[in-house]
Amino acid sequence: MKIRDIEFFDREEETRDIMDVLRVKPRLITFIYGPINSGKTSLINNLIEDLPDDYVVFYINLRERMISSYRDFVETLFDYGFEEEPKKKLVKELIPGAVESIKTLSGIPIPTNIFKKIFSEEKPKNAFRYILKVIREVEKKNKIPIIIIDELQKIGDVKVNGLLIYELFNFFIRLTKELHLCHVFALSSDSLFIEKVYSDAVLEGRVRYIMVDDFDKETAKRFLKKYKFSVEEQEFALNYAGGKPSHLVDLIEAKANNKIKEKIKEDITKRKGEIRQGLYYVKEIGKTIAFGEAMVKLSHEKIIEVMEKFKDNEIWEYKVVTPEIVYLVSENIIFVDPLKSIIKPQSGKDLIGIREILKEPEG
Repeated sequence: MKIRDIEFFDREEETRDIMDVLRVKPRLITFIYGPINSGKTSLINNLIEDLPDDYVVFYINLRERMISSYRDFVETLFDYGFEEEPKKKLVKELIPGAVESIKTLSGIPIPTNIFKKIFSEEKPKNAFRYILKVIREVEKKNKIPIIIIDELQKIGDVKVNGLLIYELFNFFIRLTKELHLCHVFALSSDSLFIEKVYSDAVLEGRVRYIMVDDFDKETAKRFLKKYKFSVEEQEFALNYAGGKPSHLVDLIEAKANNKIKEKIKEDITKRKGEIRQGLYYVKEIGKTIAFGEAMVKLSHEKIIEVMEKFKDNEIWEYKVVTPEIVYLVSENIIFVDPLKSIIKPQSGKDLIGIREILKEPEG
């Protein structure tokens, strides 16, 4: 069995939610959020492939490079140099008078000379003005434009006369709520970052949320059954993976090599070591994190208190987000769902790691 044979599985509800958005005139920004490796990007890529030809998608994946400056962002945002073949053929649909059809572009197409000018400037509004021009060209051809920004949190700290993220969302508000020109989807596994953007950019009444969670237990079982997992193997796998699609895929590959138990033991041992090392650093050396406008020194004891919530529970309802919760989220140990005010381990192996570390003697 080869890993590439594993099919996209059971995201009908989320796909339906997104298609419901696309069937009406753009009016809100859509946040697609969920735990790490829950399948957000796979969902979007699968949906893009199945879209009718009257949609034009501009897909921008910020995961592909380090983004520490405005220029880094511009290089990721735009697809420049398209006068040369074969890019020229792809973008003719965006040029007045062209008749060829396209559906998906990686970035916003832009002539090299215009790109160089925008790249050399520290003026996001000029970049957004050009994008608006492209969007209007798409609309003139009776196409429906869609902008998708994946791994949104990658530009959270980039500044251009203030944080770039807020300039970007002001532009998205104009595209959706004001002009009704373009659907905008922003993907992130960092739900705390999304909530900060929501609050600081004053997005109330301007966004909607679609959650892409790990599989529930029954869905995960059906997925594993397709790959000939016995009932015993299904239960064993779920205790480890907790319904996380990427971890289930790893186990399907391990099963093909008759190494399911070895894979699980190795991964849990590794994850426990990572969590334990982070706790040691906080306790013995000290660590501060950004929390709102302040830098806060973390409390080892309070981190343990948060972890202890999962001794007997897989989900815990919180009243406020504390620095210790922010730390555990930043280490990808827990996931926060701010819409429901709950936290939970990022995966089954994180849950096992937490519980086993809590049983260890101190020191």
